[in-house]
Amino acid sequence: MNQDITSRTGDFSALLTDERKRRIEEVLQWRTYHVAVALEDIYQSQNASAVIRTCECFGIQRVFTIENRNPFTLNPDVVVGADKWIDLKRFQKPGEDNTRNCIGHLKELGYRVLATSPDETATDIREVDITKPMAFLFGTELSGLSPTALSLADERVRLPMFGFTKSYNISVSVTLALAEVMGRLHESSVKWRLDEGQLAELRQRWYEGQVMKG
Repeated sequence: MNQDITSRTGDFSALLTDERKRRIEEVLQWRTYHVAVALEDIYQSQNASAVIRTCECFGIQRVFTIENRNPFTLNPDVVVGADKWIDLKRFQKPGEDNTRNCIGHLKELGYRVLATSPDETATDIREVDITKPMAFLFGTELSGLSPTALSLADERVRLPMFGFTKSYNISVSVTLALAEVMGRLHESSVKWRLDEGQLAELRQRWYEGQVMKG
């Protein structure tokens, strides 16, 4: 463990209650970088907030936003502070292809990029290979993912649907996808949990955040 992180964690630890530290340890054991979520041009703050809340509940630490046309905004009444516990990286530079930039960044981090799509030829979510780190791409509420996102993804995946309607609400789609892959990961031998160094780094940030919040 990095000595500097250990020292700083110890400093903040003295300012937290035992109950708060116990709760943080409980949550840390279920955190993962193995699965990430990227959202392209989500424009409804209620949906954006519901997705962040869902990701945090499932233990997803990394969430990425792609903002070519629509700014990503949160509704505090819906997100209920979940955004304070995750790492949210926004790709929002004007005049740039933020979709391409985000997907390139995900691949640099070692993720296999999976584009969610209603395409019947796409891989069923229940058959996705969970052994390798994966980042799920979800598109805008009306039209789904852009052609750029679909073309740059490593694979397309679909959620099972049995009705006349062609798509789920974005927050429902994220919930279904994460429930499937995280459920399988929890029952598997895949090393999806944070390693000791990652735990120490995230613990320190959470301790500091709690102390700074007062």
